[in-house]
Amino acid sequence: MKKFWQFLRFQFPPILWMLAIFIASSTPGNKVPTFVFGKDKFLHAGVFFVLCWLTHRALRFSNTILFQQKSLLFAMLLTILYGIFDEVHQVFVIGRSAGIDDVIADVETD
Repeated sequence: MKKFWQFLRFQFPPILWMLAIFIASSTPGNKVPTFVFGKDKFLHAGVFFVLCWLTHRALRFSNTILFQQKSLLFAMLLTILYGIFDEVHQVFVIGRSAGIDDVIADVETD
């Protein structure tokens, strides 16, 4: 039971955050609120900073010693990979596009 609560406390939040990013990225381009367009890169940086922090926290409290010791490095790598996945995913969403500048905005906070 302790492992379940530990999972809910540490590992579940980054999974939930990734799901939220995926859902937001699935929104067609014409449905994205207009306030987002001027601040797109700041939004990317903030969202992926939170993902990196949550992932770092999850790995820090994992059962694997390597992940515990190198939690920030693995968190950064996972965040970058998820940022790339997110951009590729947006290619398939109507009215959205992928861009290397968005991946860079995702990575800048790491």
